[in-house]
Amino acid sequence: MSVNQIPVTYMPGGGPALHIGGPVGAVLVHGYTGAPQEMRWLGDSLAARGLTVLRIRLTGHGTVKEDMAAALWQHWAGDVLDAITLLRQNCARVYIAGLSMGGLLSLYAGIHYPVDGVVSLAAPVYLEDPRLRYLPLLRPFVRYLPKGDAQAHDSEDRRVRAIQRARGELETGRAVYRYEVIPSVAELTKLMRHVEANLPRLAAPLLLMHARDDQTAPPGCMPHIYSRVSSKDKTMLWIESGGHVVTEGVHMEKVFAAVWEFIRERSAGFFEFDEAIQSPAAGRARAIPG
Repeated sequence: MSVNQIPVTYMPGGGPALHIGGPVGAVLVHGYTGAPQEMRWLGDSLAARGLTVLRIRLTGHGTVKEDMAAALWQHWAGDVLDAITLLRQNCARVYIAGLSMGGLLSLYAGIHYPVDGVVSLAAPVYLEDPRLRYLPLLRPFVRYLPKGDAQAHDSEDRRVRAIQRARGELETGRAVYRYEVIPSVAELTKLMRHVEANLPRLAAPLLLMHARDDQTAPPGCMPHIYSRVSSKDKTMLWIESGGHVVTEGVHMEKVFAAVWEFIRERSAGFFEFDEAIQSPAAGRARAIPG
């Protein structure tokens, strides 16, 4: 199936979603091999506070792994531009928040597109696993490989199912491909190189968050990004534990609160709570206890 064809069906949690709220909008971008579901609870939190929220589906994600193999990083960048353009038609202020590769694409948006603020969660601008450099060499022979740690995936899936049950939601587990898509590894690498090279062009307000125990995106990526951007209004927030998918992790509610605080502080005049808004402090680094 080419990327220009409509997918036959979404996996559970694989489709995009729009909540129409007030004049402040947020584009939420999921991660590599993930789906919009991993941004659902952040989206629900922001929607409950009056925001217009668009959870997008990146090209090739949320369906079957064969769709992803045909996608280029420029398709993913285009998906983000489409979402920002859509919200700009209906919202006075537009923020973008993304997880993992979605965090990388949020940085890309801050570099290239008109956004009022960027939230980048667990974004990789480099990867430390030495095996990844050899994956493109397999492309002529192998297109898909099972992800290495099935036990960790099963543990994460059980945790998500438990949260879904507690919230009274349909129990579907994590919406993610359980395979590495070899052609897409090269596309992710190209995107990382482009963003890293252009970080000094990012001047929008910026919130960075990363868990210290992230085993996927090296925690050192966050201070690297922080040091390279030109933003005067920037905050670096450490999450003491919780792994890579912080939007579904043990500290997700604290993450959601930090994202809301970031947006609210920079949207004076758009919420009923303006008298409680304090001027944002630039150049901050904080930690969420583990």
